[in-house]
This record gives sequence, structure tokens and C-alpha cells, in this order.
Amino acid sequence: MANEVQTSPNKANGIAATIFTGFFTVILGVYLLIGAVGTLPFELTLANSWLPAMFFTFWLICWSNGAIRKSGFLTYVAFVFGTLGLMFALINGGTGFSVVWPLLVALPGIASFFAIWGSKVKRFHVKSVIFFGSMAAFWFLFSSGVIAQWWIVFIVCVVLVGVFIVINAVTSRRGQWDDGDRPQRKR
Repeated sequence: MANEVQTSPNKANGIAATIFTGFFTVILGVYLLIGAVGTLPFELTLANSWLPAMFFTFWLICWSNGAIRKSGFLTYVAFVFGTLGLMFALINGGTGFSVVWPLLVALPGIASFFAIWGSKVKRFHVKSVIFFGSMAAFWFLFSSGVIAQWWIVFIVCVVLVGVFIVINAVTSRRGQWDDGDRPQRKR
């Protein structure tokens, strides 16, 4: 499969994307200003909500631009920011980092799950969802106390890496390591 080509948006789409970017940035600025001068709703403070607010704003900007421009890459980046925003909102809301950190392991899989819908290269994203999702599941079981020793999870993850290397070698085209996301040299 050929590389996904990012085309320039037409003038109306470019203006719409710029308007959305400006709109979401203004909303973030107003939120930060209200937090600095007055009080925020829902017992939020600026100290514990500015970082999730920034990540969620970047998520909205990238997601709206990805939808307007029909870009799988922008959708991927949007959900990286969205997952980080969710993670920091949970941490600032009282959930400990020791419970939330497997989201960092799952982050590429979560972003790939949502980028599947806007991407022409779906096989890569499906592999990413399965690989990072399974890794994060085992690390989540460790962080929640279901599995007591970290070395058991480490060994399982090493085995999973080996299994996914074999699966990728068998399912990739013509024995190449990628699925068409970058050009190959002629032999």
C-alpha cells in the first residue's frame, strides 16, 4: 500500500480549522483567567487543573483539525493529548499515579484505536492496539495488586514481545518489517 498522502485543505476547510483552533485557545485562556482571578466550578483549583485543561485543549484542537483535514496523524496526536489529559485529571482528582501509570503504556494503543477510523493504513494501528493493550493489561494487573511480583509481568511482557515479533514477521507483506507506512528500497 502506498504512503498516506496529506493533502492541503481547501480554503474553507483551512479557515474552519483555524477558527476552531482560535476558539478552543480562547476558551482555555478564559478558563485560566477565571482560575487565576476568581473561583472555578466543581471545587477545581487552577493548581490542579491547568495541565489537564491544556492537554484537553490540545486534544480538541488536534481532533477538530484532524476531522476537518481528514488526517489520521492528527487524530492519533489528538488522542495522545486526550489520554494524557485524562491521566492527569485522574491523578489530580485523587487517583494515585501508581494506579494510573499503565495508561502511559497503553497510550500508543489508545491513540491508534481512534486513529484507525481516519487512516488508510489500518493494519499497523490494529497491531499497535493489540500489542500495547496487552502490555498495559498486565502492568495494570501488577499496579492493582492482582499480580504481586513485577518480574512475573516483566517475563510475560518479554514473551509477548517475542510473540508479536513472530506475528509481525508472518503477517507483514513480502517479509518486510513494515505494513506500507514507509517506502521500501528496491532490491
